Amino acid sequence: MHRQENSQLSNFKQLLLEKGVRYEKWLPKLLHDKRFTAVPSAQRKALFEALAKRIDGEKRKEKATTKRSGKELFNELLEKADKQGIFQERTLEAAQRKLEKRFGSDEHWGALPARERDKAVSELFAERSKRLQQEREAEQREFRALVAHVLRGREDRPPLWRDVRKQLEKDERWGSSAISLVERERTYDQLSRELMAARKQRNQRQREDATELERTRKKRRLATAEGAGREQGIRDQARIH
Repeated sequence: MHRQENSQLSNFKQLLLEKGVRYEKWLPKLLHDKRFTAVPSAQRKALFEALAKRIDGEKRKEKATTKRSGKELFNELLEKADKQGIFQERTLEAAQRKLEKRFGSDEHWGALPARERDKAVSELFAERSKRLQQEREAEQREFRALVAHVLRGREDRPPLWRDVRKQLEKDERWGSSAISLVERERTYDQLSRELMAARKQRNQRQREDATELERTRKKRRLATAEGAGREQGIRDQARIH
């Protein structure tokens, strides 16, 4: 008996899957199907609604699973692209063009709808750009510290970039490749000029301070001499009287 009921339930569910209909609208057509009439009439509507709800839930679950699976596949492709340096492009548009050119024929590329694919690419590009910018800033600070260390005491006549580059490259503060050689040379020249200018300003202030100090000493000596002269004059007058 239970086996027969389970069979009827299975058949009825299969009927709903095939038809995808609303009970009231399609009732006249369903009455001609033996799988429908095999279920007692008093139970049909309740069974229909229960099974329709279950089927709808299963479809949503299947759709979510398919979507999640597609996103996972596409993320695998993005990880591969990231390792190949595609997300180091300067603009999102350039990265997208390179991605499509290299992976457009890959089965994982179509695992997501175009809208969700663009969103995933945009989010990862923004994340990588932020990380690269932070790395560049940290490396730039380290490199500037290295240049300042090498030029310490040589600010008046800093060596040329070509003469000091190899020495800089051997230091761990040189960093990785986040900064190009052109940027490094530009930074070196700029910092050299800044250090020379700062050194000149310090020297100028020192000369001005020395001049002011000597001027103050002369005034003090002159005032002392004038005071001594007045005292001597007073003593001389006192002797006369």
